[in-house]
Amino acid sequence: MENKRFWKGYICGILSIVGILAVLVLFKQWTLPESLTVRQETEVLLKLNQMSSLIGSKYLEDVDKDALLEGAYAGFAKAVGDKYTRYYTPEEFEAYLEDASGTFTGIGVIVQWNEEQQMLEILSVVEGGPAEKAGLQAGDLVFSVDGEEMKDTSMEIVIGRVRGKAGTDVVVGVLREGEEDLLLLTVTRERIEEDTVASMMLDDGIGYIQISEFDDITPKQFKEALETLQEQNMKGLILDLRGNPGGRLSAVVDIADQMVPEGIVTYTLTRDGTREEYTSDGETQVSIPLVTLVDENSASASEILAGALHDYQMGTLIGIRTFGKGIVQTTYSLSDGSGIKVTMARYFTPNGDFIHGVGIEPDMEVALPEGKTLGEVLGTESDTQYAAAVREIHRLIEE
Repeated sequence: MENKRFWKGYICGILSIVGILAVLVLFKQWTLPESLTVRQETEVLLKLNQMSSLIGSKYLEDVDKDALLEGAYAGFAKAVGDKYTRYYTPEEFEAYLEDASGTFTGIGVIVQWNEEQQMLEILSVVEGGPAEKAGLQAGDLVFSVDGEEMKDTSMEIVIGRVRGKAGTDVVVGVLREGEEDLLLLTVTRERIEEDTVASMMLDDGIGYIQISEFDDITPKQFKEALETLQEQNMKGLILDLRGNPGGRLSAVVDIADQMVPEGIVTYTLTRDGTREEYTSDGETQVSIPLVTLVDENSASASEILAGALHDYQMGTLIGIRTFGKGIVQTTYSLSDGSGIKVTMARYFTPNGDFIHGVGIEPDMEVALPEGKTLGEVLGTESDTQYAAAVREIHRLIEE
């Protein structure tokens, strides 16, 4: 009886909305979005009414009504046909915003999406963090989270499942080279300020900075790392953007402002031709020899920075052609705490290059050893791209 009452009330609600829409339009008190006409709005609501009635009365099992609605919202965004435009449930949207800030409750890993395996790959684990304590390792592929298979989903979905309240447990199922069976590891979530920037001084005055992603905290971390190396009389810099999937546009523009000459860092164009420029004042231009490392997983914001450095002819770009994501998304919060991310502009390098689907070709193409991933070789003698960067920075210093 309770189920029938719900669906009766739900159907009446839908029909009421249809009536209200019609009245508001007639009296011109409400403006429909350009994408849907009054007739289309009415047809959508009536069709949902029919589907709801049939599922509520005919479906064999009990139905999660909230899941039905969430699925409808997600499907609406997915039907756009753009993999970057998507709907977030309130929980997913909260996790997304938390991730973009760089301070979050999680397990302490740096990750990338493995396109070949269609799974999240762990690049490294935070020293002393929850993941390291639980036994997760670089190179692990995340196959499941709390028993739910994550293969063929997306990086954002997996991250959203892994995140949660501090002190709670999450069971991460990983595939690991050399292990035949799925490893199920229980990790206790903690509050973490992510280290998106790592740096060190190498021999002969060569500085090294790695940026893993562009979050709100990244510009501050980058500035601190750069100033520390400069205080040690750095003669040349290796900037490592490999495996960096991107992040905040504001963060990458801020970092580019700390590096490139005065001028355009990038500019965007919307579908109506509106152009917005993001610039550098040139006051802190890096004037020492520079080598930038990129690979096939350097995407979006990484390509904005690499493109600016390349167009301003700042040093040498080494590695593999970048991913090729030349479009910008903006997120919007909805009334119930959920959210939607919408692709709203194309971005261009300072020279006007649109790199979407093309990527940025390095000045010096160097691949990793065959069959090896970045997570497997990073920090080892097998990292051929890093070795090439060291040789090149020495050459530039000696010139």
